[in-house]
Amino acid sequence: MVHSLPLVWFVTGASTGLGLSIVRTVLERNDFVIATARTPSKAKELELLQAQYPSSCRILQLDITWDFSAIKTQAEVALALWGKVDVVLNNAGLSLAVMSEEAGPLIYEEVFKSNVFGPVNVANAFLPHLRGRKTGMLVFTGSRSGWKTTRPVILYSSSKSVLHAIADGLSSELAPFNIKVLNVIPGGLRTASAYTRLMESPDVLETSSSGDGIRGYDQIYRNWMNITNNTNGQQPGDPHESARIIVDVVRGEGFMHLNESGETTGQLRMWPGTLYLGSDAVEDVKQCCIGVLETLEAWKEVAGSIDIKRRPE
Repeated sequence: MVHSLPLVWFVTGASTGLGLSIVRTVLERNDFVIATARTPSKAKELELLQAQYPSSCRILQLDITWDFSAIKTQAEVALALWGKVDVVLNNAGLSLAVMSEEAGPLIYEEVFKSNVFGPVNVANAFLPHLRGRKTGMLVFTGSRSGWKTTRPVILYSSSKSVLHAIADGLSSELAPFNIKVLNVIPGGLRTASAYTRLMESPDVLETSSSGDGIRGYDQIYRNWMNITNNTNGQQPGDPHESARIIVDVVRGEGFMHLNESGETTGQLRMWPGTLYLGSDAVEDVKQCCIGVLETLEAWKEVAGSIDIKRRPE
């Protein structure tokens, strides 16, 4: 669908990185945006954008780990600004590096509260409005890490896998209401964000003499930190170009009118449902799929052996 009228966007995690690039791109397209941040007073880049676009940009405080009633209240505040919201884009989340055993249930809960329950609560807060209008879109920022699980970030990877499954399910649930769902799977983006190692969990089974985690995992962290430090700032993905493509897809513009050869056509491309961004994301997803297909082929006889055979008539 091509949108000729301005859209109203609600964007979480908008103060830095991809979220900030999306807000900037949305404003450049003459749309309206409600940009959220946990601490608006520290969101200096957003303040500059609001000053540049005083009639179409608003900043709203939102922590996606708040309980649902608080999130719903902020959704009502957002809806009162321009009378509607067309696009709910969930970009806020938590990235950290910690081994599963060291994390324990408390840190697992923290990660899933930020990366799964928070986005779901934000979506649910706006769904009555979107269903009532029988139009709108939910956008979820996932990650290639949901397809390639790498130690020591399996908490992050697993949360993104769950979010992907939820987005797929919502696409089916909301189709009768003409609400589209877009799951964005970016690869490594050259942003200022970085993983944080959280080690404060009372459920760690064994701690080193320094009290900084389980001794046997130290070398894994050192290797991972070396790789991270050497590649940080060298990620292949451009967040600004990623934002442009996301906005193109949502608005039915730009890339949505290009064929596979990059030629402009008069027709919209097939709705992607899941939008993979970055050659590294494409390669990781391909390798995951190849591995699944190889395992299915190698074990298909065993898999089929449990089928209850129909007796002949």
